[in-house]
Amino acid sequence: ALMKVVIITGSTRGIGHGMADALLVRGCSVTISGRTAAAVDEAVSALASRHDAGRILGQACDVRDFDQVQALWDATVERFGRVDIWINNAGIAADDLFLMMKPSKWDSVIDVALKGFYNVTKPVIKKMISVRSYHVLRPPSGPFCRIPFCRRSCISRKAVSEELFVI
Repeated sequence: ALMKVVIITGSTRGIGHGMADALLVRGCSVTISGRTAAAVDEAVSALASRHDAGRILGQACDVRDFDQVQALWDATVERFGRVDIWINNAGIAADDLFLMMKPSKWDSVIDVALKGFYNVTKPVIKKMISVRSYHVLRPPSGPFCRIPFCRRSCISRKAVSEELFVI
């Protein structure tokens, strides 16, 4: 069976890093991404110590930047020949109390969740439809919405219907 090629945004730590590890265990090729090259390099090194480094690509990408998202796609296709699954996991944990949160922090949360959704989904869906591959996923935020201080991030994620994430 042909193993899947997966891009995971926000995969330098936390849930995204865990998903990358699990997919590598299952034989997938995975592109790791995060906002900074240093974080990406660290995550790739950690994963390469446990998995075949030839199945891991690291690429810095801020999902708020349309051109960086395109470069993430292009680098993955150049390395692995295709993309089968895109997991849009990038997010910002807004752990400030709402009453204390500065507008700039709120803007960052919304930009990553909503502008990032647009920047990832628009070009990716067009490319995936052209190759008849239809897996664009965004992990649901449901369980985390019960955790104090994570609710601002949940609000921004729920602003886009979760039904759109599996095409």
